[in-house]
Amino acid sequence: CSVSFDSLGSTPLDFAYSGDANYAATSTQVPLTVSPAATTLSITGVSASSVLAGQSSVVSYTLSGGYDGNTGTIVVTAVNGSSTVTCSGSVAAGQCTLTLPVRGSYTVSAVYNGDAADANDASSTATGPSISVSRSPTVTVLTVSPASSGVFGDTVTLTAEVHRNAAGVGQPQGPVTFLVDGASIGEVDLDPSGIAVFTTSTLPRG
Repeated sequence: CSVSFDSLGSTPLDFAYSGDANYAATSTQVPLTVSPAATTLSITGVSASSVLAGQSSVVSYTLSGGYDGNTGTIVVTAVNGSSTVTCSGSVAAGQCTLTLPVRGSYTVSAVYNGDAADANDASSTATGPSISVSRSPTVTVLTVSPASSGVFGDTVTLTAEVHRNAAGVGQPQGPVTFLVDGASIGEVDLDPSGIAVFTTSTLPRG
């Protein structure tokens, strides 16, 4: 005969023979351990293997095996040095979206930690293709206040706005160097909005 088990753990199996006119009855017990059903996780592809910083790539995956259908969540992780990005999706969804903020090469992997509902499916892992991230182009706008000509020694405010010039998320950060005739007159870090403001009263005549 065949027996199906719908729960995990150690289960004793009892066997009994009732005997007949010539043979005596007998019985025995055998311990049985029921383990999670094996699963196989695969990363089937990425929507873009090369993106700009701040852009996204959709990672597709499949899960096979398991017991009575697979539920739960797939977690996808992309690692590029100290930059780690994750996304997650249900087994049924078959995909999730990574947004990659840092230039470099991201190594992609995925993990399935089993069926959270009944723990009958074993965990499994997979690796996928790497994703290359390049610098995003930027555009800079410089304004001067007051805009009209002034007297030598007057205070002038220079405002630089730096923004990404491509689809995606994220804001450029870092220093902006203000120059007059190719020579630096000051350096200011961009604020979270991408703006750097420099005030001076020592601009040369001309």
